[in-house]
Amino acid sequence: MQTASAKIPVLWYHVGMLLDRKTLGKYRIVKRLGSGGFGSVYLATDTWVKRKVALKIPHNQGQELEKMLHEPRLQASLSHPNIVQIYSVEKKEGIFFIVSEYISGPSLDRLIKDSDGLKWEKAISIIFQVCDALKFAHDHQIIHRDIRPANVLLTEEGFVKMTDFGTSRYLNPDSIAVTRVGCPPYMAPEHFEGKAVFQSDIYSVGMMFYEMIMGKLPFESFNPLKIEKEVKERLFTALHEKVDTLTPNQSAIIMKALAKNYNERYLDAADFKKAIIELQATDTPPEIPRSEIPQPSNRETPDRTPSKKVCFNCGKLLSPRARVCPYCYQEQD
Repeated sequence: MQTASAKIPVLWYHVGMLLDRKTLGKYRIVKRLGSGGFGSVYLATDTWVKRKVALKIPHNQGQELEKMLHEPRLQASLSHPNIVQIYSVEKKEGIFFIVSEYISGPSLDRLIKDSDGLKWEKAISIIFQVCDALKFAHDHQIIHRDIRPANVLLTEEGFVKMTDFGTSRYLNPDSIAVTRVGCPPYMAPEHFEGKAVFQSDIYSVGMMFYEMIMGKLPFESFNPLKIEKEVKERLFTALHEKVDTLTPNQSAIIMKALAKNYNERYLDAADFKKAIIELQATDTPPEIPRSEIPQPSNRETPDRTPSKKVCFNCGKLLSPRARVCPYCYQEQD
């Protein structure tokens, strides 16, 4: 018989529980940052070392411990400047939770919603860092499977931090992930079939890139079945036909990542990044009407010889037309 003083195990955690109690072990709860299908995330202060942290608490506390340890073990194995760092995994007062680095800036999702599409230079500075994080994960045989703007966080300095490896898994180069987990608008055709491969993550980055430039996704409906149909039949338009400031070559970079057949996409994230860097050195921006081009104040012919350009932040040599350094991601004047 259960006595009044006996502890009842927590089987299901709901979002109001932690706010009511104010503390969890040595962590003082500040506020709830967000909640999803798998759990809720809170901003907290580690009272021992006096630093802000993020606490992720799975809703289903009745799962087997090994299952709940899946995400933190994967993410903890990936020590990279563009991946959110896991500090510890703890269980206090019957509640299992993950303690990780707190990122004070917005998510990419919020950045897109607050804009009418990002400029190319800003978008590629983010994509470069996403590609770096993804290449590192893939080199460690980890496929993410849930790449989307909500899982890309930005520091106040604009530095990218990828997070949420809850649906990730280890994958051999010649195998597939046989589940359909993921967010439908960012899922590749083969992902809908439960046959995700590393290039499925490339597709997700491509769709995120498309959304960043366009300011919205290319789908007319957010019904998962209709999205699956549009993805498999590739019923969305090339970006340069919708965005006047984009060149056909820039559009082609993104559309290749969204190829229906994964063998036609980039080989890996490094290949994707390399294609953008090479394009930056050769592509010509859309023609500006002559009436809008500032004219020289005298009759001397201006010197149009490209000069060497060096990143003022890291000192690396850049293409004369580079707006973003591909090495340190600093936007140039």
